[in-house]
Amino acid sequence: MRFITLVLSILIAHFATAQTGKITGKVQNEKGDPIIGASIIYRTDVTIGSVSDHNGNYLLEVPAGPAKLICRASGMVTDTLSINVVESKTITRDIVMSSFILE
Repeated sequence: MRFITLVLSILIAHFATAQTGKITGKVQNEKGDPIIGASIIYRTDVTIGSVSDHNGNYLLEVPAGPAKLICRASGMVTDTLSINVVESKTITRDIVMSSFILE
């Protein structure tokens, strides 16, 4: 009986942790300059998010399946992306944001 309980516990732990995928990329403006401090938020659960670093790079781990991301940055138009996240895979998606003010 203990063996069965142990096996079930291991299987449950495995499936609970393996059902996510990663999204990585770079947030930049229309000129190709990195946007520092942009917020990338998983729309279904706003507690899951990331902030772009000094090179504009971000990394986000979300549940597998269809996902919508919201990207926000000061002075930029908010963007929404739809991505299909594959379990245990990393998807690269760069984000190009437009400025509110046209030069």
